[in-house]
Amino acid sequence: MIEMLRNRIPRDPRSLGAITLLLLLGILIACLWPFRAPKNTVSWVTGGRGIAFGRYGDILGSTPLVLPGDREAASASIEIWLQPDPIRDMGSILAVYSSENPRQFAINQWHTGLAIRSAAVGDPIHTGGAPCFTPDVFTPGKSVFVTITSSERGTEVYLNGSLSKITPTFRITNRMLSGILVAGTAATMDDDWRGQLRGLAIYKRALDPEQVRNHYSSWTGIGRPHIHDSDGLLALYLFGERTGRSLHNEVTGGSDLYVPERYFIPVMDVLSPPSLDDWPDIISNIVGFLPLGFALCGYLIASRRTRLAVVVTSLMCGGFSLALESLQTFLPTRDSSMTDVITNLLGGAIGALLYRWATQDRASAPRL
Repeated sequence: MIEMLRNRIPRDPRSLGAITLLLLLGILIACLWPFRAPKNTVSWVTGGRGIAFGRYGDILGSTPLVLPGDREAASASIEIWLQPDPIRDMGSILAVYSSENPRQFAINQWHTGLAIRSAAVGDPIHTGGAPCFTPDVFTPGKSVFVTITSSERGTEVYLNGSLSKITPTFRITNRMLSGILVAGTAATMDDDWRGQLRGLAIYKRALDPEQVRNHYSSWTGIGRPHIHDSDGLLALYLFGERTGRSLHNEVTGGSDLYVPERYFIPVMDVLSPPSLDDWPDIISNIVGFLPLGFALCGYLIASRRTRLAVVVTSLMCGGFSLALESLQTFLPTRDSSMTDVITNLLGGAIGALLYRWATQDRASAPRL
């Protein structure tokens, strides 16, 4: 059986060259299609206030949000009125980034839980569990009013006006919230969140439990917090415009939001550090480059271009992958990662070794 398969392996340089070119074209299309950013899928909620995020939807701040005072002081609150998608149950709801730190602050949905993160400059992309995580926050297709308050005591998460979780070890500082807002995805990668956003407010103070309850009643009753509670309010978005691409901040002089015409990631990661977190992706990258390594090595051997066919094939696969990953930084729907470069190189090398093994003379040792 093995001998029969060996006899069917092409050894003609023209055939192997054509197969190699077809594989290169196929990988190029698979990795870069549709070669441009998709249209932004943010839309206005029909018959009420709010905006809806589809697969490729996000909104951005027009200018940076600035929290006054000591940058390391923890005294802030965030109110978010939202309704998650009934099917898609993860993604980045809200993020804050700056030129100094693209991953400064993020609020994510992780299945039914709410995760709050802040990564320092130079921290690895994959940091494991969130330092502040509240389980059982979201019910698919059902709206929830989330209040996050932070002070020197830690971070408290309220659901519909009632305290749900206290995390004494995590604090939201002025530095974390001083930057440009992003809603619907992450600031550095495609991490789309789908659902409806009905209201958003940011305060430069920690709300007490009574204020949290009163704000919840006010938001759900009249669609906004009580005006006498506006002291310390930095940003208030009611999403009542119902048309256009501008979302106005009700606070005078505050930063407005806008809907880009196309899906946009503000600070795309460029060749993020290697990680072993996503084994299915690692395996698919190796398997995906196996045929290319097999055919390319065969072409180099058949055309007698080099005596080090396996080594050259591995390097060419790695170089091709590096070029693809670099181009992917211009596409918001792709991730640029050194993990992919390494695994693609490995897949090409395995494919080249398989060709050498399958076509070698049994009596002779393979030459790399």
